[in-house]
Amino acid sequence: MCGISALLLADSSQAAVSELLESLGLLQHRGQDAAGIVTCGHKGRLFQCKGNGMVRDVFTPQRLMALAGNMG
Repeated sequence: MCGISALLLADSSQAAVSELLESLGLLQHRGQDAAGIVTCGHKGRLFQCKGNGMVRDVFTPQRLMALAGNMG
């Protein structure tokens, strides 16, 4: 099983990563094997962070800081 969440913020200066992280935490019961986030930043550049394990283990504060963009 897997869960997918998407978000598009109207304000392009805001970061979507915190809301995406929260939504993955809420969906975690659907699958605990792996987790990932992809965000879209300035000029369509994609940033990704993925790994095996629980959401709390995959996404460290340092990895989250690298996920720029208002869409994910």
